[in-house]
Amino acid sequence: SRLESINKYYGTYIMISENTYNKVKDEFLVRTLDFVKVKGKNKPVMIFELLDFSSNNDENIKKFIKDYEDALELYKNKEWNKAYEAFNLLSQNGDKASKLYMERIEKYKLVPPPEDWDYSYTFTTK
Repeated sequence: SRLESINKYYGTYIMISENTYNKVKDEFLVRTLDFVKVKGKNKPVMIFELLDFSSNNDENIKKFIKDYEDALELYKNKEWNKAYEAFNLLSQNGDKASKLYMERIEKYKLVPPPEDWDYSYTFTTK
Protein backbone atom coordinates (compact mmCIF):
# COMPACT_ATOMS: atom_id res chain seq x y z
CA SER A 1 0.00 0.00 0.00
CA ARG A 2 2.95 2.34 0.59
CA LEU A 3 4.07 1.96 -3.01
CA GLU A 4 0.56 2.30 -4.36
CA SER A 5 0.13 5.61 -2.58
CA ILE A 6 3.26 7.17 -4.11
CA ASN A 7 2.27 6.40 -7.71
CA LYS A 8 0.67 9.84 -7.81
CA TYR A 9 4.05 11.58 -7.42
CA TYR A 10 5.49 9.82 -10.46
CA GLY A 11 2.37 9.80 -12.60
CA THR A 12 2.52 6.02 -12.76
CA TYR A 13 -0.09 3.28 -12.50
CA ILE A 14 1.82 0.08 -11.76
CA MET A 15 4.79 0.35 -9.42
CA ILE A 16 6.72 -2.65 -8.13
CA SER A 17 9.47 -3.12 -5.58
CA GLU A 18 12.86 -4.67 -6.18
CA ASN A 19 11.66 -8.02 -4.79
CA THR A 20 8.85 -8.21 -7.33
CA TYR A 21 11.10 -6.91 -10.10
CA ASN A 22 13.57 -9.76 -9.53
CA LYS A 23 10.74 -12.25 -10.01
CA VAL A 24 9.28 -10.74 -13.21
CA LYS A 25 12.21 -8.95 -14.89
CA ASP A 26 12.33 -11.43 -17.78
CA GLU A 27 8.61 -11.10 -18.47
CA PHE A 28 8.12 -7.32 -18.38
CA LEU A 29 9.67 -4.10 -19.57
CA VAL A 30 10.27 -1.81 -16.60
CA ARG A 31 12.08 1.38 -15.80
CA THR A 32 13.80 2.15 -12.55
CA LEU A 33 11.79 4.91 -10.92
CA ASP A 34 13.64 5.71 -7.74
CA PHE A 35 15.37 4.56 -4.57
CA VAL A 36 12.98 5.57 -1.79
CA LYS A 37 12.29 5.39 1.89
CA VAL A 38 8.55 5.13 2.36
CA LYS A 39 6.63 6.34 5.39
CA GLY A 40 7.27 4.11 8.37
CA LYS A 41 10.39 2.44 6.92
CA ASN A 42 14.06 3.36 7.38
CA LYS A 43 15.64 1.19 4.72
CA PRO A 44 15.36 2.49 1.14
CA VAL A 45 13.87 0.28 -1.56
CA MET A 46 14.37 0.40 -5.32
CA ILE A 47 11.08 0.92 -7.14
CA PHE A 48 10.21 0.29 -10.76
CA GLU A 49 7.40 1.13 -13.14
CA LEU A 50 5.99 -1.82 -15.03
CA LEU A 51 5.53 -0.62 -18.62
CA ASP A 52 4.77 -3.57 -20.90
CA PHE A 53 5.36 -7.24 -21.61
CA SER A 54 8.95 -7.96 -22.60
CA SER A 55 7.61 -9.67 -25.74
CA ASN A 56 6.54 -6.23 -27.01
CA ASN A 57 9.21 -5.12 -29.44
CA ASP A 58 8.13 -1.48 -29.48
CA GLU A 59 11.40 0.38 -30.06
CA ASN A 60 9.89 3.62 -28.74
CA ILE A 61 9.34 2.09 -25.29
CA LYS A 62 12.83 0.59 -25.27
CA LYS A 63 14.38 3.93 -26.28
CA PHE A 64 12.37 5.74 -23.62
CA ILE A 65 13.58 3.29 -20.95
CA LYS A 66 17.21 3.68 -22.04
CA ASP A 67 17.02 7.48 -22.18
CA TYR A 68 15.37 7.59 -18.75
CA GLU A 69 17.89 5.20 -17.20
CA ASP A 70 20.73 7.30 -18.68
CA ALA A 71 19.23 10.47 -17.16
CA LEU A 72 18.84 8.69 -13.82
CA GLU A 73 22.51 7.69 -13.90
CA LEU A 74 23.52 11.32 -14.44
CA TYR A 75 21.33 12.25 -11.48
CA LYS A 76 22.92 9.61 -9.25
CA ASN A 77 26.35 10.96 -10.21
CA LYS A 78 25.27 14.51 -9.28
CA GLU A 79 25.73 15.72 -12.85
CA TRP A 80 22.88 18.13 -12.27
CA ASN A 81 22.98 20.14 -15.51
CA LYS A 82 23.21 17.10 -17.78
CA ALA A 83 20.58 15.23 -15.79
CA TYR A 84 18.23 18.21 -15.86
CA GLU A 85 18.62 18.52 -19.62
CA ALA A 86 17.98 14.79 -20.14
CA PHE A 87 14.91 14.75 -17.89
CA ASN A 88 13.66 17.92 -19.56
CA LEU A 89 13.68 16.16 -22.94
CA LEU A 90 11.79 13.21 -21.46
CA SER A 91 9.26 15.48 -19.79
CA GLN A 92 8.29 16.99 -23.15
CA ASN A 93 6.03 13.97 -23.67
CA GLY A 94 4.33 14.48 -20.31
CA ASP A 95 6.48 12.16 -18.20
CA LYS A 96 5.69 13.24 -14.64
CA ALA A 97 8.57 11.24 -13.13
CA SER A 98 11.04 13.26 -15.22
CA LYS A 99 9.43 16.48 -14.02
CA LEU A 100 9.76 15.27 -10.43
CA TYR A 101 13.49 14.74 -10.95
CA MET A 102 13.83 18.19 -12.51
CA GLU A 103 12.30 19.69 -9.36
CA ARG A 104 14.68 17.73 -7.14
CA ILE A 105 17.66 18.80 -9.24
CA GLU A 106 16.68 22.44 -8.88
CA LYS A 107 16.65 21.99 -5.10
CA TYR A 108 19.95 20.08 -5.05
CA LYS A 109 21.62 22.81 -7.09
CA LEU A 110 20.73 25.25 -4.31
CA VAL A 111 21.37 22.91 -1.39
CA PRO A 112 23.50 19.92 -2.46
CA PRO A 113 22.95 16.53 -0.85
CA PRO A 114 25.58 15.31 1.64
CA GLU A 115 28.78 13.67 0.42
CA ASP A 116 27.55 10.22 1.51
CA TRP A 117 24.25 10.64 -0.37
CA ASP A 118 22.88 7.29 -1.51
CA TYR A 119 20.47 9.05 -3.93
CA SER A 120 17.51 7.81 -1.92
CA TYR A 121 14.50 10.02 -1.39
CA THR A 122 12.40 9.97 1.76
CA PHE A 123 8.64 10.24 1.45
CA THR A 124 7.06 11.70 4.56
CA THR A 125 3.47 11.32 3.38
CA LYS A 126 1.46 8.48 1.91
